[in-house]
Amino acid sequence: MKRFIIGVLLVQGLSWAQSNYGSIRGQVTDVTGSSVPNAAVEIKNLGTNGVVKLTTNQEGFYVAATLPPVDYEVKVSVSGFQTVTVSPVKVDTAQISTVNVVLKPGSVSETVTVTGEAPLLQTYTGTVQQTVDQRTINELPLNGRNTLELAMTLPGVSGSPGTEISEFTTNEPVPGRELAINGGRVGSTQFQADGANVTSIALARMSISFSPDTIQEFSVQQANFSAQYAQAGGAIIQQTTKSGSNEFHGTLYWFHRQRAFTANPFDTQRTAVTNFDNRPPLRRQQLGAVLTGPVDIPKVYKGRDKTFFMFSYEPTRQLASNPSGPTNIRVPTERELNGDFSQSVVYFRNPNGTVRTEPWALLYNQFIRRPDGALALRPNPNYNPALPPSITNYIYQYRGFPLFNPNDPDPLRRGRVLVDETGRSLVNPVAQRIARELYPQPNITDPGVIADLLGANYTYFRKTRYDDDRYTVKIDHNLTSTNRLSGRWTEQPSYGTRQERDPVQHGLISDANTSRQILLTLTSAPRANMANEFRANYVYGSFGRNFPKPLLEKDYTSEYLNTGGAGAGQVNLLGYGMPRFYDASAPIGVSGQSSGVGLATIGFNSPQDVGFNKEHTYSITDDFSWVRGGMTWKFGFSGAHLQLNQSNLGVGSLAGGRFFWNRNTTAEQNCATNPLGGTNTDCASQVFGGEKFASFLLGVPEGVQVQTENLSVPYYYRWLNLGAYVQNDWRVSRNLTLNIGLRYQYQSPRWEKFNRQGQSNLNRLEPNPFVLRNGVPQPAPVFEYAGVDGRSR
Repeated sequence: MKRFIIGVLLVQGLSWAQSNYGSIRGQVTDVTGSSVPNAAVEIKNLGTNGVVKLTTNQEGFYVAATLPPVDYEVKVSVSGFQTVTVSPVKVDTAQISTVNVVLKPGSVSETVTVTGEAPLLQTYTGTVQQTVDQRTINELPLNGRNTLELAMTLPGVSGSPGTEISEFTTNEPVPGRELAINGGRVGSTQFQADGANVTSIALARMSISFSPDTIQEFSVQQANFSAQYAQAGGAIIQQTTKSGSNEFHGTLYWFHRQRAFTANPFDTQRTAVTNFDNRPPLRRQQLGAVLTGPVDIPKVYKGRDKTFFMFSYEPTRQLASNPSGPTNIRVPTERELNGDFSQSVVYFRNPNGTVRTEPWALLYNQFIRRPDGALALRPNPNYNPALPPSITNYIYQYRGFPLFNPNDPDPLRRGRVLVDETGRSLVNPVAQRIARELYPQPNITDPGVIADLLGANYTYFRKTRYDDDRYTVKIDHNLTSTNRLSGRWTEQPSYGTRQERDPVQHGLISDANTSRQILLTLTSAPRANMANEFRANYVYGSFGRNFPKPLLEKDYTSEYLNTGGAGAGQVNLLGYGMPRFYDASAPIGVSGQSSGVGLATIGFNSPQDVGFNKEHTYSITDDFSWVRGGMTWKFGFSGAHLQLNQSNLGVGSLAGGRFFWNRNTTAEQNCATNPLGGTNTDCASQVFGGEKFASFLLGVPEGVQVQTENLSVPYYYRWLNLGAYVQNDWRVSRNLTLNIGLRYQYQSPRWEKFNRQGQSNLNRLEPNPFVLRNGVPQPAPVFEYAGVDGRSR
């Protein structure tokens, strides 16, 4: 893609090449309004004592470019006039501070001190830009300590700042992507840190998130950018990190939240029947330390006025829950785990609001116990082996089954305890162990109290766990009075786990993120009216989704199924993870109607988006400024090599498989023996009795699903992004400035590192063994891979 951008007054877009440095410019005049040429201008950094020396031109103008956004002192002197000092002068990120000075006749030794004030209007450029300063960052509350929340306080900014924290939904953590600025679309904002791009090339989020105590300030440019910026349609958010000064400054902090200090939501009050603290669990630990100052090592190195450092570290540990309240489910009682459903009931709500119950449906025994202990289908006593099997000559019995536990003296237990005619238990020990070890114990004494979830006897909170560490080290070194070198390393590993009852029984996907930026900046001023900025930047962003850690560390398929008996021989193709043993469904009463909450799911809810997204951005930029007369020229180029490695493994069902159970396994289909009376005309489809969990305890699944394919091939895309520009800000007069620019931008097509992309060549037909007609392969287009046999990538 090639694009020209040309503009007068307004030049719009985003870029890889841009600067977070600001500038100070202005005009020196006498009391009559005449310009004062050749006046000496000294601009001193109040933190490091670094001085920039300039002289005004014939029109009395001066410009000091590539200034870090901190406080300065501007001193103007010339023979025959009093010396004027303006302090402090605040330089904001990527903005121009105007300091016009009026000199009065007098001796140079006479000094007039003026308190600096920011102008109400920016008259040198048409860029619409706002700055969030350090005071705002320090004093306004930030839930989660995300500085992007402060962008929402600015006019023209809407949407959501996002977060890195894993939430209860399975949405990707995308800080900044959902911001809509100046009417632009979400996902079109570009993020900068110290003048270098940190925007994710795949997820459109901010790849690097800084601790608020690391940020000096940040600005939001909304419109009317210069030709220095290109390549996007939204706004620019530029963050500037703190730098050291000649004095040591440090911050040590600890933020802590927990449930003991949390009010109980009005709709989740504690009740005597549950004796359960319904306040959502919350435990957040955020600690941090920031230290800045000169690199001063006794007897080794004195770095005052020369070398400075900044170090920051912020670890966060959070355990949170669904703020809407607890989740209520049904789990088996001790009786039910042993196959005894004689006390199990189904809850129904009457029209008047009262609750009634009825016993579970009757259970019918379709099996016999073989000598080896395994279950087998009950043989058809009328089967004639001399005739072929047919719909009238069944091998196995399919109706007229006896009840379980038919000889119990208590009629309420007949058909509701999983034992055969001899009183021998038919509960599968493997199924019983799975249920006993993976289901929690009930903690609600009266399952009929929860209005919308009748039968629930266990309440809990869905939880997420989030661990995050943020490291930043920055070194600034004055090579000479006109050359400055700055380097910064930032690292942010984070891990978030979503879980249901716990990460083993019903764990959801986990997010693993690692972000890294290594930035080197060299600024120089070969002459008083020239300045140059060079940046070499590397940004790494890794976002991956996988099974929770406990499921990656153990093979639960082998743990529960490869123990002999009916479950032996199951193979987990991954070698880790947990099957989905059981799916929840509402229980059925003796009337044949279902109601309330069924026994909860056992096992892992397999994700389908397991995979990874890894990004590498290598970029260099150079921006050269030249002040000549009333014109400020700027020339620059940018080059970036981008890499995007992605894969969606699609291995959700490979984590042990999925088992399916059906109430029909313990149901009756014989119309003549329907104990409820009535006549069924279709016995094959109108079953009665039976319970899904009882079928599970028998260990006889209806089916098993194991995914063995659909493993996607990862792709490794590479491409280039190149650009160059020229910009002229022409101060025609005091009330007229022209911003004129021209930019050329090129983005190369993407190529796959291993040539795993291509297309079908409709002009090249060859016999295809999979396209047959009368057994003969037919001609079909050939798929040609890029980069192979001389083809372009």
